[in-house]
Amino acid sequence: VVILHMGDRIPADGRVIESINLQVEEAALTGESVPVEKHTDPLPTQDLPVGDRRNMVFMGTIITSGRGQAILTSTGMATELGRIAQMVVQRAASGQDSAADLVSQIEDPAYRNRMVQLAMSECHWDRQGCERVLAQFESRRQRRQGEELQRQIEEAEKNKDMDLLLKLLQQKQKRRARI
Repeated sequence: VVILHMGDRIPADGRVIESINLQVEEAALTGESVPVEKHTDPLPTQDLPVGDRRNMVFMGTIITSGRGQAILTSTGMATELGRIAQMVVQRAASGQDSAADLVSQIEDPAYRNRMVQLAMSECHWDRQGCERVLAQFESRRQRRQGEELQRQIEEAEKNKDMDLLLKLLQQKQKRRARI
């Protein structure tokens, strides 16, 4: 049994046995941007998608409000997050994509780091593989930031906003100095 409070990251998948205004941020699994209210009621069917399982909590998600308790039902690679990690590893093993490429595309840093931890512990990635994943992610993040900065500079030039343009050019110069 795990006790759940606001701000907690859920350590494993589990069935909610007590819910007092319990809401969970499940964006990492479902893409849903609004926290989901959890309850203890049985579900009408067992083959519901993750986002519709209102009496379950899932590893890697975060309690946004309320409190409750859950009986843990799955840990590690047997969790919903673990199943996603297994799919990433299987795609990489089949040669469709590299695991590093797939994991490095995950935007949410907490979710990405949890996937890397799972891959290390359960799929036996070595430290170099994990460092390569994180380095690729950082490289992509920096490239996107550079592209966004360049777009803002072009917009400031177009609008002849010299104060903003000067500020953006200074940011670009600082950015180049760091790289």
